[in-house]
Amino acid sequence: MATNFPELWDRLESNVPERPIESALKPLVGDVYEAIITHPYDAARVAAALEELLVYLTTPEGRTSPNCIAVDHFFCFGDDWQESWEEEPEELAGILWDMGAALHDAVAAPERAESFDSTPEQLLGRVRDFRRRLEPGA
Repeated sequence: MATNFPELWDRLESNVPERPIESALKPLVGDVYEAIITHPYDAARVAAALEELLVYLTTPEGRTSPNCIAVDHFFCFGDDWQESWEEEPEELAGILWDMGAALHDAVAAPERAESFDSTPEQLLGRVRDFRRRLEPGA
């Protein structure tokens, strides 16, 4: 399926004030984007892609201000692809919205991000909880 992710990423990258955004971030964000816009919708696929992205953002390489700002901006300024979130279970949609809320503060003002449940670690915990509830018998 052809998407406009490359154009969205290029626009995002040119508008993030801090550099460098790690090259490993782009395919992870792209995987989340693709999972969200793919039909039929698959919550498990979205959650798995989010988990991979958030695991990366909790690593020393990934947990940088430019990376957190880029992910925040991507989810905050979704260029109408956020309409796809309407199919999300409420809990998962809440995680996506929170990724575009205060994740940009995770490095520069961690207390602020923490107060919004928007640190990479908090978001990762929420995604993992959601994934556990998707498992049969949960």
